[in-house]
Amino acid sequence: MRNTVQFKWPIALTTVATMVLFQATAVADPVKFIDAQFTSEVRASNLVGIVLKNKSGEILGDINDVVFQLNGQVTAYIVGVGGVLGIGEKNVAVPYADVALTTDTDGKRSATLDVTKAALEAAPTYAGERTTFEKVEDGASYMAAAAAQKAKELKDKMTAPKAVDPPK
Repeated sequence: MRNTVQFKWPIALTTVATMVLFQATAVADPVKFIDAQFTSEVRASNLVGIVLKNKSGEILGDINDVVFQLNGQVTAYIVGVGGVLGIGEKNVAVPYADVALTTDTDGKRSATLDVTKAALEAAPTYAGERTTFEKVEDGASYMAAAAAQKAKELKDKMTAPKAVDPPK
């Protein structure tokens, strides 16, 4: 008589499934979701567009963007300076710590920077990573130029004189 080992499939599958399930839940860290904004917090999108003034009340520009380090710490505000209605303005980075943000009783935010308008306009233009919007604008400009070139080629092709065969 041969010695045989009887394999019990249901027990083996249950054991393997339990091990896989335990590993999957043991590896994942639980995420603690946030359900509301604290009054001490502000969203970056709500800072964009705030007018920046100096202590004399002179308008210096407006906040165009917020710069973060990879750890989430805010390092600078990008301020649009000069120009008219955003046309011809340049972006200048000002340190986060130098800008005072305040909120009045109506909930309207304002920003103050202790610098003259001339000093801010003389500051170097900020050279940073292009925003998604700027990349889209670049792509749209490229596509418009390519379409204009193709339209010119088609127009030239349609208006070019047709070759006439010489008489025989």
